[in-house]
Amino acid sequence: MSQLKRRLAAAAVVGLVSAGTVTGAFGPAPGAGAAAAAHPAGVIGSPFTLADVVSFAGYDVAADASGTAYIGWISTTVSDPVRKVHLCRLPVGASACTGGVQTIDSPDPQSAAGLQVVVTGTHLVHLIWFHDTANSLNGSHGSAIAEATAVDGKNLGAAHDVVTDAPSFGQLLTAVRGPGGSIWTVTYANVPARRVEVRAGLSAPAAPVHTPYGVGYAQLAFAGGKPVLVVEKYGAIGTAPHYASRSAGGVWSAFSAVARTWAVGTNAALATTNHGLRLVTGVNNASYRPVISKWTGSGFTPRKLTADHNSCAPSTHDGRADSSGRLLDVSWECDAVTVTNYADAFHAAVVRFRVSNTPTAAPQIASGTRGIATVAYSTGPQNDQVLRVAHVRLPDSTHTVGRSGAGGRVTVTGPRSCLPPVDVHIGWTHHAARHWSFRSGALTLNGQAISTSTLDGAKLAAGKSYTLLGKAVFGRGGNRSTVKTSLEFRTCAGG
Repeated sequence: MSQLKRRLAAAAVVGLVSAGTVTGAFGPAPGAGAAAAAHPAGVIGSPFTLADVVSFAGYDVAADASGTAYIGWISTTVSDPVRKVHLCRLPVGASACTGGVQTIDSPDPQSAAGLQVVVTGTHLVHLIWFHDTANSLNGSHGSAIAEATAVDGKNLGAAHDVVTDAPSFGQLLTAVRGPGGSIWTVTYANVPARRVEVRAGLSAPAAPVHTPYGVGYAQLAFAGGKPVLVVEKYGAIGTAPHYASRSAGGVWSAFSAVARTWAVGTNAALATTNHGLRLVTGVNNASYRPVISKWTGSGFTPRKLTADHNSCAPSTHDGRADSSGRLLDVSWECDAVTVTNYADAFHAAVVRFRVSNTPTAAPQIASGTRGIATVAYSTGPQNDQVLRVAHVRLPDSTHTVGRSGAGGRVTVTGPRSCLPPVDVHIGWTHHAARHWSFRSGALTLNGQAISTSTLDGAKLAAGKSYTLLGKAVFGRGGNRSTVKTSLEFRTCAGG
């Protein structure tokens, strides 16, 4: 049994939201008007299957600003052991691929693996993966990186090799969109090698970057155009992720540890949000709780614990900064898919849903501007795996503001920006000062009095600003004191 499966089997499941109990339909398209029903965070409808009775060699998901998801995977079946490359274009709310699943062959179909999906320009979808060649037997750099593209995710073209001197019998660790729309890749020759190779563009020459250990995972992101690379040690639980950055002159720094963290033998989440570059990994003790850290320009700030208190160790992380600029993270926690929304890139809102059968590869997440994410995940034993997809209404966290006056204090609780189309708790309090008493007051939203404790973000216009105002009048004899406090937020933009 693998280390991942042992941890998943041993840990207890707590505080889960069952996919079977999270209900609610999409209703109108974003911005099309108010929906009649409530909109709880979690799975919308039920997860559905894209592929079953297969064996996977990699899958990934990306999305455009509208929320249309592009899900790619490489798989075989028992009856057809040749690896094929697949693409599904999945609009928001859809449970079937536009035009069906598109399938193409791969160069050297026996070794195709490590698929990455990247969207550039005007909805140009890139499928990028690694494979060996006959030259892999003849030297250290004989393998290849292949690519296939589809405009708007339709009419997937044939595969072609964009790199033919990748590390022999190695792997593609990541492929991400870089400055100017270029696609950067990180490849690795496999353990025990202590270096990765970074390409600043699909056809750019490889730059070797020496690592402190044999690498299991790597992530690449950009802070103000500066590349930041994070790696994790292969198979290690108590070792911190290490990071390096590249100067304007193209020189990579030495690696440094992210202080007081453990990678827990899994990949971290690294993404650039509207609030800057963020890293999500594990705390440096056996609670395995997630922590988050901010890039300062030269390193990472001291890590902070997130709002996730689950006793199940996060077994993977896939981080994504979506088109609204928020940080999303998806992970396995026991037999639950855990989705975390960092609305302001530090304060986490968490929702989970259970899955049946045994979790396998890392779940993947992507979202558009509005706040409906698409999550792809796999379960099942080898040669009988299932690729499932869920549309998830992102949770949101709240905060409280307050103001005091002569007569007392008023607080207002409401959402952080941007608010997805989801239910969120709101409220206000008024506390009279000594010898004063509350006489009148109300909580209003953009001037309209409200009495509910739940605000339905789906009933608000997309991409608009709102103000929750708490106003209380306190009295003492013939004297009056009016205290107001306001909380401003905006809803997530439409696609």
